[in-house]
Amino acid sequence: MNPGPDPSSDENTQLIIQAIAETKNEIKGVRQQVNCVQKELGYLREEIVAIKSKVDYLEHRQEILNSDVAALSIADDKKEERLENMEIQFNLME
Repeated sequence: MNPGPDPSSDENTQLIIQAIAETKNEIKGVRQQVNCVQKELGYLREEIVAIKSKVDYLEHRQEILNSDVAALSIADDKKEERLENMEIQFNLME
């Protein structure tokens, strides 16, 4: 009984096996690219968290500076008022 031609020697079978191997390699390459992108996303998330922290700190410092400016403005107004009162008293003494 003749077993027939060896299926592995069939040209179409060889092309299919080659295409499967190439597809597996492409899948492996895509997985590596996905892993690289995921790592990069992780780094970007860390950078965003760090930048957000800096922004929060700067906003807090801005609030403190605004408060300091307001306090200095009030103190300056009081000094102006005292100076005006002193001028009035000085003029009354003349």
